[in-house]
Amino acid sequence: YDRYVELTGGRSPNDETLGRQRRPVTDVMWEDAVDYAKWLSHATGKQYRLPNESEWEYAAGSGGKDTMWAGTSDENQLKDYAVYMVNSKHVEAVGSKKPNGFGLYDMSGNVWEWCQDVWHDAYKDAPNDGSAWEQGGDSLRRVVRGGSWDNDPDVCRATFRIRYGAVTQYLDCGLRLAR
Repeated sequence: YDRYVELTGGRSPNDETLGRQRRPVTDVMWEDAVDYAKWLSHATGKQYRLPNESEWEYAAGSGGKDTMWAGTSDENQLKDYAVYMVNSKHVEAVGSKKPNGFGLYDMSGNVWEWCQDVWHDAYKDAPNDGSAWEQGGDSLRRVVRGGSWDNDPDVCRATFRIRYGAVTQYLDCGLRLAR
């Protein structure tokens, strides 16, 4: 991400040194995340983008295995899979906990992750083809998923969703790209 900022003049996150090295970048707006994915796609010749909300939830839940959190449904095991308020006071290195059933790290906790979708209060009339839901809803807000280091277990559930302002920076919000 720092290379992207250096080469494009993109906005540098003011993450108070919470992100980067092996820690996820934080303090990025939704637009920053989208612009980074476009730049990375062009730079590598591979297609990168933000995941849509349904893809994110499928990946976090290990492909329909019905786990409450990414990797487990046992709250006593959650500390082995998630960086959250019980075991951390800040962002941790990616992969410092166990991966979920897909081999994905940090799907529960560490940092909130932007999704492509516009915020809708409910799933009524959501696309049924797996695409991002970008019509209607609250166009000033986007979906974030996963919870962060400063959240309790309920907020880190694979099904929990909230909205963040698309043009606002958050120290507990970063990104995950799909390819």
